[in-house]
Amino acid sequence: MSLSASEIALVVADLRERASPAFLQRVRSIPEQGFLLELRVPGADRLLLVSLEPVASRMLLVEPGSTAARTPEGFARTLHQALAGSKLAGIAHDAGDRAVRLEFGGRSLVLELTGRHANAFLLDESGIIRSSYRPSQSRKRNLLWGLPYQPPLAKPDAPWATAPSRFAAGPGLHAAIAAAYELLAAQVVEIARRRAVLARLRGEARRLERLTEGLQRDLAESATAEVWRRQGELLKTAPADLPRGARSVRLVDWFDPATPELDVPLDPSLSLHANRERCFARARKFGRRPAAIAPRLEAARRDLRAALDDLEVLETAPWDDPDARVALERWLPAGAAPAAAPRRPRGPQEHVPYRSFRSADGHEILVGKSARDNDRLTFQLARGWEAWLHAAGAAGSHVVVRVPKGRPVTDSAVRDAALLALHYSKLGKGGEGEVYVARRCDVRRVRGGAPGQVTVTHERRVWVRIDPTRLRNLLEGAEEDPTSVSPNLRTKNR
Repeated sequence: MSLSASEIALVVADLRERASPAFLQRVRSIPEQGFLLELRVPGADRLLLVSLEPVASRMLLVEPGSTAARTPEGFARTLHQALAGSKLAGIAHDAGDRAVRLEFGGRSLVLELTGRHANAFLLDESGIIRSSYRPSQSRKRNLLWGLPYQPPLAKPDAPWATAPSRFAAGPGLHAAIAAAYELLAAQVVEIARRRAVLARLRGEARRLERLTEGLQRDLAESATAEVWRRQGELLKTAPADLPRGARSVRLVDWFDPATPELDVPLDPSLSLHANRERCFARARKFGRRPAAIAPRLEAARRDLRAALDDLEVLETAPWDDPDARVALERWLPAGAAPAAAPRRPRGPQEHVPYRSFRSADGHEILVGKSARDNDRLTFQLARGWEAWLHAAGAAGSHVVVRVPKGRPVTDSAVRDAALLALHYSKLGKGGEGEVYVARRCDVRRVRGGAPGQVTVTHERRVWVRIDPTRLRNLLEGAEEDPTSVSPNLRTKNR
């Protein structure tokens, strides 16, 4: 079961002593559903694990190396971009409930450790929800992005509200919680890995079934090789004055001892000679198939049997079954991060404020989608040394070229980014125009202006003309994004 309200109160009280105030260094993803907050306190580092697993939602300090943290993904990445470097000024616990609020210099991270509906919300200075770990399924609270956050409804008689703490306060509190959840956490991680592998394995089984059926059809077609060869030989005896456009010709079948007459089909668009060569070409093609297809068909059948056997084991065996673990490692090598099983989204997806492209020399180029997205891209995601571009004197997208600190952006990347800045602007229809190029640190918001309106200093200007081939290569290489919008911008930037 998840932590009760009294247990969360003990954890919060201990965190106030050991991890507040602190600075958030980074946010990491973990094998469980949740994330890891790396906090820096005077003279020490603290690792705060937040698990949002439905059966084991909890928060506790963990030792370095006790969990396989990795590069942030999804909500963890959003948190890292929004809060990294911020000061953890306070930790508040809703008395009698299982919600915890971490204050980061105006912004808040709310952790609802509520078991089946466990979730986390990132709030801005006004208490508006800007992101969440998963879409909220609450029927009593409206927790959509862009709306004010509403705390959980009070349930004083709920079992988790009245249950006594299983752990004692003191230095060993977090170790005791970690020990109590060690087996359950391992089970949760193993089930998540198995779920991801099952989705991959089912897809692989379907692919192998289609491959096997296709190879069987191709092999069956190879039996017609002799028929095509005989038709080609018979067409040698066809009258030379056969008119073009005929769909068949009646000939004597000299391969049959009874020498019957039969109709040999023709392609009306081809000449008699071309029809004859077509028959011989197909005879050669189908004649080569058995030698080429038979080994592939046998290998596909063998792989399909192995996939179906592993699928049966993973679907029926207990979570800690050794045979299931062997099958799991066969499809998910040790150390690989399990991909989330594909599922139909049941709520609003996390909004990505930019389109991502790749320049010819490998630099990542980010293009804002709207006025508010431009503002977030430039002032929250872009770093001061990175290149920033915008069409001169026209509404359009902010464009940022990602470069490592201390390295200059290449001319090739600037040309590609300028081409995208022109394309995603009002100047794009004209086919040419001027583009500002500057460093991000030389861009400032317009005081009192609309989102996306900026002033630029120390910029240079480049004249850009649309190169259809280069633009097509950039657009075709764009990363897939379910939240993408049309390039016909409706914003009024700059």
